[in-house]
Amino acid sequence: MRTLNINDDLELDTGTYRVIGRRGNLLGIRNQSTGDDETIALSELTTRLRSVPEWSSPVSPASLDLLRPEDRADVQFWARQIDEMSTGSREGHNTPRPQYDPKITTLNERVESKVAELRGLGFRASRAPLLRKRTLWQQGGAAALIDQRKLRSAARYGEADPRIIAAINKVLSENVKASTRTKSYLCGIVVQELVKSYEFTADQIPSESSLRRYFTAADVHGTATSRATTRRSRANVPNRRNTTKRLLLPGEQVQVDSTPLDVIVRVGPRILTGPKKGEWLTARPHLTTMIDVATRTVIGASFNL
Repeated sequence: MRTLNINDDLELDTGTYRVIGRRGNLLGIRNQSTGDDETIALSELTTRLRSVPEWSSPVSPASLDLLRPEDRADVQFWARQIDEMSTGSREGHNTPRPQYDPKITTLNERVESKVAELRGLGFRASRAPLLRKRTLWQQGGAAALIDQRKLRSAARYGEADPRIIAAINKVLSENVKASTRTKSYLCGIVVQELVKSYEFTADQIPSESSLRRYFTAADVHGTATSRATTRRSRANVPNRRNTTKRLLLPGEQVQVDSTPLDVIVRVGPRILTGPKKGEWLTARPHLTTMIDVATRTVIGASFNL
């Protein structure tokens, strides 16, 4: 979701700016390097933005506890990098490194230094993603840098072995067109799959209560043990979410609409022969408009016959 809030940062063609106010389609921004204030129209953003901002709501710090240790370590690594790039602070040190000292460097210089450093360490780093991470970090700290896909998976399955979840998903997939079975029967098939495909030993097999809990979490539609016709019908529904996106930038979405007008216009010369001799050729025109969804303004219109 893309939204603009006070204190959000924008990476424009002339530097980094902070949003300080908004009135209608006018945006108040402040240059982070010079401190100069400026007012621009929202329509200017499409031509001045270096990258499309992607802000999201802050995440609770407790979300870090839901991640696997390796995912948590990855989030904390990026939080340290963004912290140093933004403030110059470095874990275990009292003074910042010269290339990240806010007193003698600008944010743009610190970003370039961090990009070079990360690339030297083997990371595929670039300016725009780092600035997006910085915006998230400013809003919600390290927790805001969590990949939400990993968070959703962690919340659903906890510390479950990924191989167990893979086996359950395979059984669920194969069960779509099969006869209706009980959950106990399907859990038994999952155990067989773990032994066959992943060579699980008896002590690696989770308890029946844990397996049933994982199974319930994976069966998001609750159709695994329902009527076969219901399960098959649900499987034919496209797996997509019907969400409403709040648009921000002019030009992100333009709607085109045509409608016939309740008027008749003369389009040709008089008819020279036939029963309508002497009459003019007429037609009913269509009005076509292009409307920018973000600003709710008409950006184009034409008459067509």
